[in-house]
Amino acid sequence: MTKLKPITVEWEDHYTQGGWRHIDDINTKPALCKSVGLLVKETPKTIVISSSLFGDDIYTEPLVILKSCIKKRKFIKGIFK
Repeated sequence: MTKLKPITVEWEDHYTQGGWRHIDDINTKPALCKSVGLLVKETPKTIVISSSLFGDDIYTEPLVILKSCIKKRKFIKGIFK
């Protein structure tokens, strides 16, 4: 069976501000997101998390997050044994 690694991730995301905007009304701060899930995969540039696992290797809606956007991440201990 796959070793389950529950994780919380705080990360900055891109977004759009629909419609026409005056330059003074354009927000320049990135959106701060918080996600909780199972760590599925990790590469030098990204991590992938998912909210659910079926069997040993089928995950629902994997979320790919660029490591360069991650502000904080923490593994959650004691959930799965």
